[in-house]
Amino acid sequence: MAVTKEQFGASIKRIREEKGYTVRQVALWADVSPAYLSRVENAHREIPTPKTLYKIAKGLRISNAEILEYAGIVDETKSVDNAKESISPRQLRVANHIDDNLTDEQLEEVNNFIEYLKQQHKD
Repeated sequence: MAVTKEQFGASIKRIREEKGYTVRQVALWADVSPAYLSRVENAHREIPTPKTLYKIAKGLRISNAEILEYAGIVDETKSVDNAKESISPRQLRVANHIDDNLTDEQLEEVNNFIEYLKQQHKD
């Protein structure tokens, strides 16, 4: 089922209000303008791109997977089931230790370290 900008905005606003955050607080933490966040919440903007969704997730203190689900981009239950089928139990153990709120740069560092470890194993 497709998510409308109205549904998405209402979800974001509900989460923010349940946590007791102001628009200004979330906007500051997300590195977006309060006006932009307000327009998203009130459906005066389309659902943002994943990059901006991740910023808003950071501001709301929710995972990237959660905000993608609210945006209708990813059905979390299906993506988790598919991931479990395509990766080994050892890979799943490692993945479970990775925080959804890591930045792209931090994830790249994790990936580089894993590649380093794999290279060390080959030598």
